[in-house]
Amino acid sequence: MKTEGINFSFLIDLDRSVYRTYELKRSIFRSWHPRNLGFYIRRSLRGEPIPRFRADPNQMGGDFVIDRNGYIRLAYYGKDPTDRPSVDMLLGVLRYTNPNLKGSKETKV
Repeated sequence: MKTEGINFSFLIDLDRSVYRTYELKRSIFRSWHPRNLGFYIRRSLRGEPIPRFRADPNQMGGDFVIDRNGYIRLAYYGKDPTDRPSVDMLLGVLRYTNPNLKGSKETKV
């Protein structure tokens, strides 16, 4: 983030209150689906570390960008535990909401 000139706050939702507020779901089927297990097997075969479960492994993830006025600029609800928005998508939304960011250019979201 330093290379992109991005300076903003992150929320770590330890008690899952934001998960409930944004109506993120839990799913045993999606969490342990063969496609997701394959993701972790491939990581392991490449010698990449496997993240440890620190909380509920069946919790579906989500990524949100909220601007300084409190408007939700991105609401990305993961289809499974490995589904996350791309870095380019996140940077595009951040640049769109704050054109003064380093390297900003007009980005359609």
